Amino acid sequence: MVEAFAKSAGAQLDALVAFIKDNRHLWRAARSDDWATFARIYNGPGYARNRYDVKLGGAGEPSSVPRRSTRRYQSASQTPSTSD
Repeated sequence: MVEAFAKSAGAQLDALVAFIKDNRHLWRAARSDDWATFARIYNGPGYARNRYDVKLGGAGEPSSVPRRSTRRYQSASQTPSTSD
């Protein structure tokens, strides 16, 4: 995973998604928008002090995401498709 992170931003995203999908607890928390559980598993017990769960939960809000960021993630090697 470290090697992928060094390649490019797209490779970092691919590696992060693979890491999350490989951990059933992270994947389940992400799919159910349970950001407190996700942040606790990924960031550790200090997640609440740093408000990682709040930051993750707000990341999908239309007011906080630029229009171009509404593309569905496929893979860094594929062209993203819009959700429109």
